[in-house]
Amino acid sequence: MLSASVFPAGGAIFSRAEQSGADFLSAAEDKNKADPLLPSVPQKEYLSLSAREDNKEDALLLPASYDQYLPLSAPSDAAVTEAYTAIADGNLIYVYNRGENEYRCYEHTANVDAEKNNVAKLQFAENGILYFLDASTYLYTLDPATLTERKTSLVCSTFTIFSDVIYFTNVSSSKSQISKTTLDNLDSSAAESVVGGITSKPAITQDNGVLYYTEGGKILCKANDSSFARRLTESETVVSLAVYSNRLYYTDTAKNLYVRDLNEGTLLDTFEGGYSALTVSDGYVYAVKNDAVRQYSPLDKAFTDYEICASSDAENRLSSAAATLLCGDLLLTADNGNDRISVYDTKTNAYRSIETELNATMLASDGAAVLAADSASAILYDLASGKKLHTFENFASDLAGIAASYGKYYFITDNNYFYCAQHDEETGWKVKSVQNPYSYPTRLLAGDIYGNLYVAYADGNVYSFTENEFITSQPDMSKKEKVCTVPVQAEKIAVDYEQTVYALYKNELYKYAHEQVSYSLGKTLVYGQTESTAVLSFAFGVEEQAVYLLYEGDFAVRTYDVDLPTVKSIAVNGADEAIFSEESASFSVIQTKENALMVNFDIAELKGAEVFPYLSFVRETQSRTALKLGETDKYHLIAVFDEGSKSYSTALILKEYCEREYSEEEYLKPPAGFTDGTGYLTNEVSLYKYPYLTALLTVQKLDKNAAVTVLGEIDTLDYRYYYVSYTDENGAVKTGYVPKGYVTNFNGAPPDAETAEYGAADTDFDSLWRMCFLLLGCACICVLADYLILHKRKS
Repeated sequence: MLSASVFPAGGAIFSRAEQSGADFLSAAEDKNKADPLLPSVPQKEYLSLSAREDNKEDALLLPASYDQYLPLSAPSDAAVTEAYTAIADGNLIYVYNRGENEYRCYEHTANVDAEKNNVAKLQFAENGILYFLDASTYLYTLDPATLTERKTSLVCSTFTIFSDVIYFTNVSSSKSQISKTTLDNLDSSAAESVVGGITSKPAITQDNGVLYYTEGGKILCKANDSSFARRLTESETVVSLAVYSNRLYYTDTAKNLYVRDLNEGTLLDTFEGGYSALTVSDGYVYAVKNDAVRQYSPLDKAFTDYEICASSDAENRLSSAAATLLCGDLLLTADNGNDRISVYDTKTNAYRSIETELNATMLASDGAAVLAADSASAILYDLASGKKLHTFENFASDLAGIAASYGKYYFITDNNYFYCAQHDEETGWKVKSVQNPYSYPTRLLAGDIYGNLYVAYADGNVYSFTENEFITSQPDMSKKEKVCTVPVQAEKIAVDYEQTVYALYKNELYKYAHEQVSYSLGKTLVYGQTESTAVLSFAFGVEEQAVYLLYEGDFAVRTYDVDLPTVKSIAVNGADEAIFSEESASFSVIQTKENALMVNFDIAELKGAEVFPYLSFVRETQSRTALKLGETDKYHLIAVFDEGSKSYSTALILKEYCEREYSEEEYLKPPAGFTDGTGYLTNEVSLYKYPYLTALLTVQKLDKNAAVTVLGEIDTLDYRYYYVSYTDENGAVKTGYVPKGYVTNFNGAPPDAETAEYGAADTDFDSLWRMCFLLLGCACICVLADYLILHKRKS
């Protein structure tokens, strides 16, 4: 929902109206003011109704790509090339084909002893073939395209490949040695020794053909360079090595990952806990950590957000997630395994989180704060900063549902107690409660964009409550009309901006419009997902058709399969024709309800559009007087004026949020003060088709001092208007509206010259009078000059 509260320093909270009211009974206008026009608006791209629905495909959000989601239990190694990623997990090898964006699985069952089928090591060669080693110490090849395996004659403890050469180790009871052979001759008997007499089982790696290995499990050595020795550890044993760009990466038996300068031996970084195998590919180091494969960037000297696993504590992943909610562009998820609320921006793809103190099963938000609750308590956090604001507890029974709406927070318990909490800047938190008289216990709670609350009961019936009904004046439930009936065991309900209820039940999303429809949510967007994979929660907003689904297994999906109404796709259906036609305008004046949702659109782009050119939406907090320009089957098209910004906006509101429609006698009054009903214009001004000052809807320009017939007066809108008629030079009569300040009963034009005829000649009386005034002026000057001369002589 939209933000309705702000949280200043110190944790105070107070209500904030979404849009301040304006006095629409305007005062007198500046008569010399230029003809007002619509304010300029940013250029926007307006799509047709069909275009908005094209190219809407299901998409993964958490994680962001198919290849990152793979349920692993005990991965032992990973190998990465430009075309493939291979991961060993027990006796399974998962191969991801980047070109086909698909995981396939090879199950290794070559040995009778199941324990020996576990894959210990794997690596791609330059020829694209995957080589792997099982617990029987035999080397195998696997074609990643066909998943066809072949057993070789090579036996080893570990190996590394460079070009067409494979280096491998053999461990005896006393000493170990490193040998090599070519990939086309994989036979231990054909190998030649590279290094011998190594104490304990060595870890090996190569960097552009330079072989590195460990002596005694603690000292790094370089083949063919006896002077090179770097002590890596004192007590632990090195398990895995990787070299890239003069940096050594290694793990030990404590499962820590270390980064050292290869030449100087300086320790540069340490990452603790869970690390084992390492591999290098395309400028990244890949590390197996517990049940995941993580990607490290040597350039950034940090792990990236790319991680192959199912559940994770990475910022862009989830663990034991339980509930989800869409708040504006933010997808909020109760990430209980990580003790946080995940915050994902669906527009920018940015991630952040809010630390929590409980395992939330319910979330609610008003855009300023997020409320997280379990069955016993609820905690309110500031959505921007993550700061804890308040804890709600000591309810009459277990919580069954929560909701948030414009600075108020609502709770229901399973024994039918309703609660409303609101913060007062002076007195702090106030919590009111009342017991609902319905005969069945409550189960679910949801709110809509208008501030109404919807309660689902144990019999499946759903009832809506206004904010006032919910807490202060509980209605007689026997007389209250139900909204719909959902499945008795529905898992969640939500309400769209047209006030239609949706319910989640057993992977079906039920929509309770005029006719009940259902949508199957069974999908296969990640490896291992089936159509029976449970949907735990769902969420949607008012601007996009997308529905967000949280699945069991800790991944989130965006789908467009549900027929969801949005404020961006409201069909015009010819409503523009009457507004822009040359015929006389038909309009009325209406009063909106206090909590009306206004969907603002760009009237400059309306003509000929398939859908209303959407700009924004706002939920009002007080009634508005507005001009009704037209209507569709569901909406009124209105124009309102904001006295504060001195600007107009055109908007749609659902018809049910019209409080009243004035009769013409109420808003069009007889004019006063005009002789014979005639008025004159003080400025050049447009004759407007509606009492709405926009250049888009004008009849024609009228000249200064033009005479008009004043037919009526409107004083209930932004300006006071006169309804006038004007007769043009062709005798055509046109009607429209002019701001009252531009019309007066005084004719400011200079009078026409009078003429008289004497004999056969015309006499111009105007010129004669001017001559008389000139002669009188000259006489006065002469008298004054004579007086001054006489006065000077006397003195």
